Amino acid sequence: MLVFVLIVVLASALSPFLVPWLASRQKVGLLALVPASLFAYALSYLPAVSEGQTFTQVAQWMPSLGLTLSFYIDGLSLLFVLLITGIGSFIVWFASDYMRGHCDLGRIFLWFFAFMAAMLGLVTSDNLLLLFVFWELTSITSYMLIGFNPRVRKNSKVGATRLICDGRRRLIVDDRGCSLKQSVRYITD
Repeated sequence: MLVFVLIVVLASALSPFLVPWLASRQKVGLLALVPASLFAYALSYLPAVSEGQTFTQVAQWMPSLGLTLSFYIDGLSLLFVLLITGIGSFIVWFASDYMRGHCDLGRIFLWFFAFMAAMLGLVTSDNLLLLFVFWELTSITSYMLIGFNPRVRKNSKVGATRLICDGRRRLIVDDRGCSLKQSVRYITD
């Protein structure tokens, strides 16, 4: 489970360096093998998960604070992992041809793989702090994807609007959560 996120983070970090090299050889589409191989790996979980088995992986993050990186795979999270990696492989393959010759191709793949890692972390996280971190990373990386071309002012404006709308939605959810908690506290006291 952690391997899903780590491999995509590695692809994100390496894509600005790999894309120019691959572009000179007309092979940028090979980057689609990253999510496609993760899709195949996720399929290996399918028989066990279809029988009701779940998988948990825990790694120590900050042991002194009691924080762990914990990931969980069940039927629903596996479905989303398959969707993210399957559709992601087609997007990478399509974008490698559609955006051929674009000067910022490495940067768009950096943000796309970062977005994919955030989504994979979001659907497999098994603790609230990790869920929150990946949720915020999803917002930030989607902003960077939408507004990735700063030379086009409209892209930057739409990206900023998206980020602001995400922030408003989080505030509304948080406000409702606080008011619900206060209501429950009032009723139980």
